[in-house]
Amino acid sequence: MSEIHWIDTRTGLCDGPHPGKYQGKWRYPVGRTAIRKFTKANGSINYELLCTVEGCRFKTSSIPNVMAEPLLAKLPILAGRHNNSGRVCSYQGCESTHIEFHHFAPRNTFGLEAENYPIHPLCREHHHHWHQQMDGYRWQQRQPDTSEETALQLLQTELGATRIA
Repeated sequence: MSEIHWIDTRTGLCDGPHPGKYQGKWRYPVGRTAIRKFTKANGSINYELLCTVEGCRFKTSSIPNVMAEPLLAKLPILAGRHNNSGRVCSYQGCESTHIEFHHFAPRNTFGLEAENYPIHPLCREHHHHWHQQMDGYRWQQRQPDTSEETALQLLQTELGATRIA
């Protein structure tokens, strides 16, 4: 009988163990780990390790290519993360087929929940432009007006407060 691994429905992760770097060394559980190739926005080829337990969505960040080379012969190889063939930049009027995938919910902000949000193909130029317009994945924020008059107006509106002279 095979071992049963439970999936945490909040995070989509099984009870482990998962591949990763432990005490300075890369380790991967044999029989539970696969490797996948992906292309970064700058065109470089990278690899990541994934848990193969059904339903588990664990994956590492990119691993050094020198480490990936020997693992390609040892681990199951999964299909690439995204297939760009036939896709066109989704910016209106752009016809470029040299695309990157823009994530509307970046992993560094949303964690594993990011996988539940859509991605859109954008050419490198439009993808870069979008990120230049953003401020740390948040819309550029205007400085709030902190004047005494504005504060008083807010208090009057919300609490019916008046100025005491």
